[in-house]
Amino acid sequence: MTHDPVTPRDVAAAARLADLTLPDERVAAVADLLSSWVPAANALSRRMQAGDLDGLVPSVVFLQTGIDSKENT
Repeated sequence: MTHDPVTPRDVAAAARLADLTLPDERVAAVADLLSSWVPAANALSRRMQAGDLDGLVPSVVFLQTGIDSKENT
């Protein structure tokens, strides 16, 4: 799979869609950062979908007091 870099134009468009104020001088820096992060995030996503990880479960479970407690059963 090819990894097209995130362009400043992509970042500006996403910022507009999300109604975020992003100064022009930050757009290129965000594009560079996302160009580094997105391929790694996609690789992790593909890895986590692999069949050999189907039985993998979290080792820590966070419960919310009052919702998951015996007082609500």
